[in-house]
Amino acid sequence: MEFEDSLYASFEGLDPDRFIFALYYIETNGLLSRAAEEIAVSQSTGTWVPLKYETEEVKRYRARIVRLERHRGSDREGYAEIAYPVDNVNPRVGGIPELLVTVAGCAFEPADFTALRLIDVRVPRGFAQEFPGPRFGIAGLRELIGGDAGDRPLIGTPVKPCVGLTPDVVAEICYEAAMGGIDFIKDDELNVSPKYCPIEERVPKVMEALDRAKEETGKRVLYAPCITTRVDEIVGLAEKVVEWGANALFLNVVSTSFSAVQAVAEDPSVRVPIHVHKGIADAWTRNPSFGIDFQVLCKLARLSGGDSMHVGGVGGGYIRVEPYEILKSCRALRGPYHGFKPTLPGIGGGIHPGNLKAAMDLLGNDIIFLVGGGIHGHPDGPRAGVKALRQAIDAHLAGTPIEEKARQHPELARAIERWGLR
Repeated sequence: MEFEDSLYASFEGLDPDRFIFALYYIETNGLLSRAAEEIAVSQSTGTWVPLKYETEEVKRYRARIVRLERHRGSDREGYAEIAYPVDNVNPRVGGIPELLVTVAGCAFEPADFTALRLIDVRVPRGFAQEFPGPRFGIAGLRELIGGDAGDRPLIGTPVKPCVGLTPDVVAEICYEAAMGGIDFIKDDELNVSPKYCPIEERVPKVMEALDRAKEETGKRVLYAPCITTRVDEIVGLAEKVVEWGANALFLNVVSTSFSAVQAVAEDPSVRVPIHVHKGIADAWTRNPSFGIDFQVLCKLARLSGGDSMHVGGVGGGYIRVEPYEILKSCRALRGPYHGFKPTLPGIGGGIHPGNLKAAMDLLGNDIIFLVGGGIHGHPDGPRAGVKALRQAIDAHLAGTPIEEKARQHPELARAIERWGLR
């Protein structure tokens, strides 16, 4: 099939408020230009043959190629930026599901493509403002937690072990973490409502334990039960756990969808922060040759209403993400974006008191550490684990060598003895 020159346009010739821009990296057995043309046509008006009803009027809604940039001087690999008419996607009836199908959909299918990666998606402000965005954002989360949470990295933890715990044991673990000074506790993503730990029993017991801790410490702790469930029931479950006392929520965005996050965020009776987990996302993002860049998912989570989102690890060994990738993700979550409040990046995966400085140096203080083993695996338990993490953060903020801080605090000393320094 021969493509027309009308597939090409310049940025200057397009109204940025009327188009959605998607940037791709392509490698192909054919020509880069041909591959970009295939994507532009197949993802808008056409297919692989001419169509009777593809009139000049219909062609107004065809995608346009606005940028082609060869990589390493090759005609077979490089970057293509494609503009899709925003009128092709109704933000209220279609929304993010249709947006994803528009910019990705069948684009990955052509047999000649040896690599295709969706690097970035930019939507017009008017389109974006049809979505809720974060209700609280970073400043709102800090205000909810209160105390001294205003200008330091926050500390969060998933309850560990992930599964097998009864509601009473989960509540006990949460109490111990709260007594250590934790800011945020979430269920593990594997623990929604197993028969031995039903959510309707777990949430009230955890909140009772956190209330007891608050009476002793004066500190408020956010607890986010995991509400990952079937989409038609997720809003109802969110409403229930809030009725049971939960002051935050947590769900997996890939398994439930961005629309699930949006539905919860737009529910007027669910006025609590939403933490977004990225489990399964690596199946989309990790392969450098095929997939979707994680910053795209971060933008969509922010549009949908996520107040915080796990982005991966810095300095830890379990989840290893290149620093520039983490920076891109954090820019998508925290940078200016159509007037939305910033989403708080969650840093986790092998983090402990001896290695968290790398994340602080790279990303600053507007992060939340999501530390599992580095808290619950402390030799003296989660209370000491939280204290050790906070002591390490305070040392780095003050410019105090962590070894010197450890001589003054046995919790930190024990953590370093167990995991070392990096």
